Amino acid sequence: MAKIRISSADLAWIFTEQLRERFLPNRIAPVAIVPTKRGWTAVTNRRTRIEQPLQANRIAQFQKRLSKVYVLAKE
Repeated sequence: MAKIRISSADLAWIFTEQLRERFLPNRIAPVAIVPTKRGWTAVTNRRTRIEQPLQANRIAQFQKRLSKVYVLAKE
């Protein structure tokens, strides 16, 4: 199955919407999509990883699932 090309901004929006469905809307962790040699990775800030470990774990789960579907488009 071919992967869908998507911009990093759109991919970050998908992460935000999925987090919003599972957590309080005003407590959503910031997410950035960073290109890597093997594709992309989703990162969040240190404060979120320490204070909201459930969201940080959820971001890692989303990344694993979404990396099978999406590839970053050349921007």
